Amino acid sequence: AESLLRWYLPSLGMIYPPLICQLAKEGNYLMELEKYIFNTIFLEMESLEKVFGDKCQISINVTGKTIQTDEFQTFLIDSMNRFRFPKGRICIEITEQDSLPLNDDFIAQLYELKKCGYMLAIDDFSMGHTSIAYLKTNLFDEVKLDGSLVKDMVNNDRCKEIINSISFLSQALKFKILAEYVETEEQQEMLAKLNVHDYQGFLYAKALPLEKLLEGNIE
Repeated sequence: AESLLRWYLPSLGMIYPPLICQLAKEGNYLMELEKYIFNTIFLEMESLEKVFGDKCQISINVTGKTIQTDEFQTFLIDSMNRFRFPKGRICIEITEQDSLPLNDDFIAQLYELKKCGYMLAIDDFSMGHTSIAYLKTNLFDEVKLDGSLVKDMVNNDRCKEIINSISFLSQALKFKILAEYVETEEQQEMLAKLNVHDYQGFLYAKALPLEKLLEGNIE
């Protein structure tokens, strides 16, 4: 599963998540918000494991600006030491839209996170320069295909070829691919033929409140 940020105001309705992040950034409390999201998952993981078993894995997005800070690095390591989650139980997703400086210092930070048990994933992966640059290291366990590739693949052969190329890379470089925005069986079957076998999207479940998940209700 993936944690999702949702904020509903009676006067305005559902607030667009990137707008929430931008408001938090402008108010200088983005890191506080991201710590809150991580802490929510940390505190509920035991309950989620009771429902979904001991292989339950939760992905949590973090912005490029926050993941680079020493303060957030310390928070993540201290949290793992406190909760003692098994290796791979928490996956940190770094969005491909947040270009990261893959210098020696930052690479060392990411290795420390992997060493203490976190998985690392690239969100919104495509064939751009930044995406490929990430693969020069063996830091990332998973890439999540850019949703536009999956949405358009049925009617656009070029999207299929791009996904096929990423699939080939995943086999050669030993990382997992997850396809987002899988909404139809036709999409799922096409992805399977391209050796993509992990899916997320409305074909399986819509976004649900935590209490629904804890009830085991994913309809």
